[in-house]
Amino acid sequence: MQEEVIITARKRVERIQETPIAISAFSDEALKVAGIADIRDLQEAVPGLNLSEMGNKAPSIFIRGVGQKESLAALDPGVGVYINSIYIARTDSQLLDLIDTESIQVLRGPQGTLFGKNNTGGALLVTTKKPHTDSLETAVSTRLGNYGRRDFKISTNIPLNDETLATRISLKSTHMDGYLKSTYDGEEYGD
Repeated sequence: MQEEVIITARKRVERIQETPIAISAFSDEALKVAGIADIRDLQEAVPGLNLSEMGNKAPSIFIRGVGQKESLAALDPGVGVYINSIYIARTDSQLLDLIDTESIQVLRGPQGTLFGKNNTGGALLVTTKKPHTDSLETAVSTRLGNYGRRDFKISTNIPLNDETLATRISLKSTHMDGYLKSTYDGEEYGD
């Protein structure tokens, strides 16, 4: 039996099979299984999604070839990124690390009807985990890789009283030694 996938792409809770739009949805568990640690990693799992970085490391997100190549503050992106339904207006803020993420939904094609302008290529909806009063929880993960790559993540849910008040704290550290060595001073770059 397959797991039922529930989405909120059309601003209501519904099954993905009943949604008449091209969508890729990932739960927290699916993100872990696929090895998706940041928005950049999504392009390996979502058809038609491409990310390119310009010289200043500002990402340009393209869905089906539609996006905004320039990262000037006066220009709006062609793909909208939303965190908990809050629009991220500039491209230099859209390259996110995925920490304490509940789900990600990538909507392909124009989404102006549901989300307004700046969604010509599509929309990326990121939902973070909400604090709850059920129990104290802590999750820790690490990732090691080439060139001295060391990632560390910790998330904690802290109930502050029995019924109504809780908080959630998340921290992430990413370090990489680099893969280019300067002939001038011997420093390593490429992090």
